[in-house]
Amino acid sequence: MESIPPEILSLIFSCACTDDGYTGRSLALVSRYISDVSKPYKLQSVAVRGMWQVLEFACSLGEGRIAKDGKGEWKGSCVKHLFLSCDKAYDLGGPAWLKRKGPRVKETVATITDTNPLSFMSNALRFLHQYLFHTLEEVGQTEADAEQIEGEDELRNRHPIALYLAFHWILHVVAPTVETLSIACDHSTLPQQLSGSSSDAAPQLESESDKQTFKIGPRVYPIFPRLTELTIAHPRSWPLPNLSECFIQKNCCPSLRRLDLSGVRHYIHPTNLVIIIAQIIPSITHIRLPALDSMHIKYFAEHLEDTLSRMNETYPMDQDGNGMDKFPETVKKVFVQLNPMRDLFTPVAEGYLERFRGVMRRDERLVFVRRNGLAVEDEALEQEKKWIERIEGGEGYWSSEGSIVPEH
Repeated sequence: MESIPPEILSLIFSCACTDDGYTGRSLALVSRYISDVSKPYKLQSVAVRGMWQVLEFACSLGEGRIAKDGKGEWKGSCVKHLFLSCDKAYDLGGPAWLKRKGPRVKETVATITDTNPLSFMSNALRFLHQYLFHTLEEVGQTEADAEQIEGEDELRNRHPIALYLAFHWILHVVAPTVETLSIACDHSTLPQQLSGSSSDAAPQLESESDKQTFKIGPRVYPIFPRLTELTIAHPRSWPLPNLSECFIQKNCCPSLRRLDLSGVRHYIHPTNLVIIIAQIIPSITHIRLPALDSMHIKYFAEHLEDTLSRMNETYPMDQDGNGMDKFPETVKKVFVQLNPMRDLFTPVAEGYLERFRGVMRRDERLVFVRRNGLAVEDEALEQEKKWIERIEGGEGYWSSEGSIVPEH
């Protein structure tokens, strides 16, 4: 392969590195020549799963600057596609990790077993604060703690601050180049402030070891100039957020075209979603609303007509007669995912489905799809699978498969 010109190899590598990062890492081990040519694509597509990988990836992104014309850019500035999951199911020994167990995870296992968790976390905190966050006196207690921490669960419960900081540092570094972003995290982990905002609104985290509360927050809310597709998931076990915490902030994703909120596991009034989307994503083309459970189907059906009216208003106004942002005319599809509804009597469920079918026939933008039941660990794996499908050119979550109105 070393006889092949680098221009041709670069084209091949750019097409090949569209998986979870395995191909890019493997190319780096072939030879010095292949490693050098493939370096810009090594992190083109990356899947980061579970607490250990989040911490390790965050630290690896700041191992140094890449010299370029006398200036430097972060190692992660070439990431185009990122799957970032803080889901416990991906932690070492967790159900999703066990289902993925195979040759590809051996390197991760070896790294973890050779690492002192407490020492590693202390180094991670020191690094993250040095580059991105305000100095915290409380972080010193981590380095002073001499007790050995065994297992990710204990590490996660005692020091959630480490995961929070790592998550934000990753987003900060990849923001300039990332195009496809799929994340699963606690809603309070998402940034809440725009650049220049006061840090007084920063979320608070509690350390289980001594019940201390830390007030922390990133200096700026990242701007994602190239991001075209965003998937956000909140696992069921995490607390309900405020409506504003489910979304990106206005003007931070100017190129966003697809927003998938089907992994948000709580009910949000669909009309409120439509209003916020009109305000913050004026060029959106595809939307997936939070998945609909049986306990919420009645409320959704009652709110649906109001939502449709708001979507179709030419000159929307609020209750005081003030003009509001119009729902984007660029929207082509709005997906509503129906979770399994075993606890509803079949005639009742069918009655609601027939109403939804009528809506689909009236407005071709609306697509109601049935979703098969999945175990907790399978939900994490399914999100990753659909992310890979998208970066490989497939439909991913944007398929109409399972539609309650069959296509003719």
